Amino acid sequence: MYYERPHLNLTQTTEVLLVLFAPLKREVIVKDSVVTGITFSQLKAELKGRVQCLDPALCANFVLHLRNTVTDITVHDVVVKNGEYSVSNILPGEYEVILQNGGEWCWEQETVKVTIDSLVAVAPDLKQTGVAVSFVSSHSTKVKYSLNSSATGKEISGELSLSEGVTSTCVPENGKYVFTPIGCHGYSETSFRWQSGQGPVTLSAVSHQFTSKIVTDKSVDDLYANVMNSQNRLVKRLGPLKVKTSSPGHYEYEFTLHLSPHEQITVLPSASLLIFSPRSISYVGHNDCQIQVFSVVKPPLADVEVRVSNEMGVQIDNRTTNSQGKYKFGPFRMHEQLVCRSYH
Repeated sequence: MYYERPHLNLTQTTEVLLVLFAPLKREVIVKDSVVTGITFSQLKAELKGRVQCLDPALCANFVLHLRNTVTDITVHDVVVKNGEYSVSNILPGEYEVILQNGGEWCWEQETVKVTIDSLVAVAPDLKQTGVAVSFVSSHSTKVKYSLNSSATGKEISGELSLSEGVTSTCVPENGKYVFTPIGCHGYSETSFRWQSGQGPVTLSAVSHQFTSKIVTDKSVDDLYANVMNSQNRLVKRLGPLKVKTSSPGHYEYEFTLHLSPHEQITVLPSASLLIFSPRSISYVGHNDCQIQVFSVVKPPLADVEVRVSNEMGVQIDNRTTNSQGKYKFGPFRMHEQLVCRSYH
């Protein structure tokens, strides 16, 4: 009794392809005559796999590409049925299974690799992890999202960070979402509705937060910031303002408002026991959020040079205090890290 196995010599080959034969061996009994009909054919295998969708109905018509990674040729297009697929008569080798139309969803990975070296090969699962959503935003910002889950009946919520321009990200599942911008920008709407599968969400800021401080040497409970427009009409009265930070003889009151680009306003602080100098200060809206810094040198010193540097130590501005020890810088971008130093 003999066992026959196929043997292949490869010479002068630049790329070694996986070559297997079927059956792997044949049992041959040699008696007293020539034995013929011993044949081996190149192995052709079956590939199986699964596509796991959050909603099984979505996996009905997915198309997959089966690509040979050595030849870089797509050898089969496969339609997924009931979350599963199979391909027959596949030659042994290294392959990739690639999602063709998975762009509207988020995946653990959109391509899986599989080595076919047996009669039946099983590819790793393709798993959906969420739903893709794109934003076109005029500024960097954050949004909160909420969704009443059809699967659990509970509200799903979270927060996304967006860059200026186009941001592609993922939300947990299919459904109707409400996106609410948070941060220092103002929009024409307070929230935006989006259905999974729709186009991008466009966020165009129409105003930007302006933050300013009023510094006093006494604590008062009736400090207001009166906002006048370019026609000198009162449009807002902010207050009474609360102390933001304090130390003996130094009290900072902060107020914020939203300004459109190039919008001109004048702020007049008022309190029953305080007189302000100057009596008012004018601002012009910018195309981003700003912060205005007002302060005084204690004790009051005139002609003190105050320099502002960024976090890299590069000087970006300098001022000299007036007769009351006051100086002013700004406006600066929100959250910009600055260092103030005085030289006398």
